[in-house]
Amino acid sequence: MNKADKLLFWKKQLADCSESGLSQKAYCSQQRLKLATFSYWRKRLCSPKEACGKLIRLPISVGSRP
Repeated sequence: MNKADKLLFWKKQLADCSESGLSQKAYCSQQRLKLATFSYWRKRLCSPKEACGKLIRLPISVGSRP
């Protein structure tokens, strides 16, 4: 696999993982990928300004504490 093919492969894996709704560990297990290799490519291909995962808004309740 040449360099361009590797880039395309890992970009697709990152996108597919994001769309799957699975954790990275579960996705890698399902796809038979090494989590460490997946993490390496995620760090390499995702700039800090780029969203390479899903952010979920969580409700915060403001109230009295017990």
